[in-house]
Amino acid sequence: MNYLVSNNVFTFNNGPEFSAFERLAAFNRHGIPTKLVLKDYSSTLSMNLASHHIDPHSVINMYDYFQGTVDEDNRPLNVHYLPSFPFETYHLKGIDNNKAKFDYYGNRKGTINFMPSQVTKVGSIDYFDRLGHVVVTEHWDSRGFPSRLDSYHLDGSVGTSRFLRRDGSTALVVTHMNIQGQVRPTMWKLLDYHGRNWMFDNEDALFGFFLNELNRQQKGNFISDRRIMDQFVMSVQNPLSRIAVVHDIPVQNPRHAVKSALRPLQETLFDPHQQFPVHFDQIVFPTDEERQTFADRFAGNLPDTKFVTAVDSCVKVTVQEHQKQQILPIIAYRGMLGSTKKTGDLVRAFNTMAKHSPALRLKLQGYFENQDEEKKLKDLVKQLALESKVSFKPYAPFDEDFFKDVSLFVNPTDSEAFGMNLLEAMAAGVPVVAYNVPFLADNLVRDGQNGVLVKARNPHSLAEAAMALLNDDEKYQQLSQGALQTAQGYNESHLVEEWRNVLQHVY
Repeated sequence: MNYLVSNNVFTFNNGPEFSAFERLAAFNRHGIPTKLVLKDYSSTLSMNLASHHIDPHSVINMYDYFQGTVDEDNRPLNVHYLPSFPFETYHLKGIDNNKAKFDYYGNRKGTINFMPSQVTKVGSIDYFDRLGHVVVTEHWDSRGFPSRLDSYHLDGSVGTSRFLRRDGSTALVVTHMNIQGQVRPTMWKLLDYHGRNWMFDNEDALFGFFLNELNRQQKGNFISDRRIMDQFVMSVQNPLSRIAVVHDIPVQNPRHAVKSALRPLQETLFDPHQQFPVHFDQIVFPTDEERQTFADRFAGNLPDTKFVTAVDSCVKVTVQEHQKQQILPIIAYRGMLGSTKKTGDLVRAFNTMAKHSPALRLKLQGYFENQDEEKKLKDLVKQLALESKVSFKPYAPFDEDFFKDVSLFVNPTDSEAFGMNLLEAMAAGVPVVAYNVPFLADNLVRDGQNGVLVKARNPHSLAEAAMALLNDDEKYQQLSQGALQTAQGYNESHLVEEWRNVLQHVY
């Protein structure tokens, strides 16, 4: 068994999560048994799995595991059918699309909060005392059953959280106490697990225990896609192997990868003085160039660890006619939006382009790092008077129509290990214009074959390169064809083949 260890399937996910999701589906389709293993409690997990096209039977959430609800059916419950409510005496009245209240002979007894985007489906229920204080909150799993009960201290802070089995009994109790003026969880108590109770000081300790239970029942390869999950993979005793996947550039200055200091989260992976008591069997990189660079730098200090390459993503190219027959006046970018990805450079470049070609439009899709980044970028669009020419599309990981009217994908980031969003554009026959950055250049993006690499990393140079390509139909068609050919080489079979070489257990 292969275990892809992660926190959660979030409403908004980044490249490492998407890479793991693609591997999960591809492995299982090719007969390589794999599970996505999740740490965080989430009452809306089933909704998030559905929105990302993830088979729920390939997922094991720690809380679901101990509550016995891993493979529970998805049947969201309408508020009007709550079995615990005698509606002949309780009066239910809608407040808005998000919640309803219930009264008993005119006295407010509580509020029912609906599931996000699921009007009338039970999300949680707040129960009030006679003074109108919330004393208990009953959290409902989006599959249609109560899964957690929170009770409160007098100051309104959580006192205990009880995680419920399907029959309503308690599987796990988390106790919160006031320590030096701050209320925080202090004990995790697992009840009647294999006939005994188990005590843990924190959630991390419980998760380590959980991973060892999975490995005890079925040994496997434990794969960490994020450095914050490395410690948990390291805690597994005698797995088939431990594998770390590197999705980004682990140093602070990618231009000087050989000498630049490691980024803080990467130190325990590469620095032998901060390594865990046991080692990773393999560290996986998305390109041979990046693998060789960091093998030359660190392999001598990690003699028991193999530095290997396996592709980070895959795409499906179904129709050769995806090659763009006409250059439409739309350029695009999709992915995280904000300073980290230098989206402001793209907006400034587009401003220069729009002055020379007023018909041009810029389409951005994704989500912002935070609200400040959203305000900053939208203020820039307003400042440059581009509101009518720049559109912001909401985050939608399976927006298959996004590239239909797009002629050019412009990537303004100055640090990129692979670029799965660029690969998605190529699969639609859309050439790429990107900064010439280490590990992206001459790997996924090849100048003059499937895109254009810009050496001077500034908005003016980015605009010049994009405009030159849009105004050269012959070169554009050549790069569009090259983009399709590149994408065809990154199909699912190729991903599985490379990862079979990584996995120590042979399937």
